[in-house]
Amino acid sequence: MNGTTKSTNNTRIDGASNTNIWLPQHSAYVPPIESIESVNVATNSMDAEQGQAGGAAVNVTIKSGTNDFHGVGFEYNTDSAIQARNVFYNSPTLPKNIQNQYGGTLGGPIVRNKLFFFVGDEQTSRRTNVSRLATVPTAAQRAGDFSGLGTVLYDPLTGASDGSGREPFANNVIPLQRQSRVAQQLNSWLPDPTYPSSASNYFSSGNSTFDRNSLDAKVNWNKSDKFTMFGRFSIMNFTDFSPTVFDQASGQAIDTSQQAGPGQGRVISTSIGMNYIVSSTFLFDGNVAYTRIAPSTYPIQYGQNIGLDVLKIAGTNGPTQFESGIPEF
Repeated sequence: MNGTTKSTNNTRIDGASNTNIWLPQHSAYVPPIESIESVNVATNSMDAEQGQAGGAAVNVTIKSGTNDFHGVGFEYNTDSAIQARNVFYNSPTLPKNIQNQYGGTLGGPIVRNKLFFFVGDEQTSRRTNVSRLATVPTAAQRAGDFSGLGTVLYDPLTGASDGSGREPFANNVIPLQRQSRVAQQLNSWLPDPTYPSSASNYFSSGNSTFDRNSLDAKVNWNKSDKFTMFGRFSIMNFTDFSPTVFDQASGQAIDTSQQAGPGQGRVISTSIGMNYIVSSTFLFDGNVAYTRIAPSTYPIQYGQNIGLDVLKIAGTNGPTQFESGIPEF
């Protein structure tokens, strides 16, 4: 907005800041769509209640209850089985991509004309098949035979320390007794190629999952024509899982937009606001808010000292669980 970076916008919910402290271009909490009453975007001439933005000041208002009861239920379904086939996709089986988003809202009076409530809930569940091509060593390469590469491999134990005078391995074959114990162990964990080539020769596929639940609750109090208050509590919980390319041997996530392994987290957003009309020319508007973001993602072998106990490499795992897992190769 206004030629500035995406990190200079400021999003608020009911007037209170909703900034993700690690990624300012993202909102800390995103309300369910059926809970949103209005969205106001100001890019210039901002009111006194806005600001703190070099680009846009965005204010999202959560719905409030009224003197009448109002509710809604919804379900949005996406399923690749009933969608058109991508013209470039030749497999007889469509990759799985199923998402269900469902929930509802309810609002109404607690005390007519004075006290009102509103609650909204949304559940998102996604199951997706992810895939990518990776490179694994061929059977010949695992045996040390690199004669098919067309590149000469030199014995590092021959020649001078500056690399001159080194002798090539006979027929470009590295003897098994010269291969690292760790490398052989890792090779035994890797899958066999699925295509007869030396690069991009393994098709990796797995199931990615994502579940999220968002809940909003809001109470409005109209004490008088001059004084009104509201209180809001919002919470979002999520779990996800992204498989690795090589399973036991780890590797990156199959879906490179995610981090491999299980994840979970919670976001809590609360705010209290009040309006008081002092006179026809003076209005007092105040907000107090609290936001807590607690996401976490764990490697596939989190809690297991793969480097120290399985691969027997000294110094690769520490005494804390945070230092567990498999070393990166």
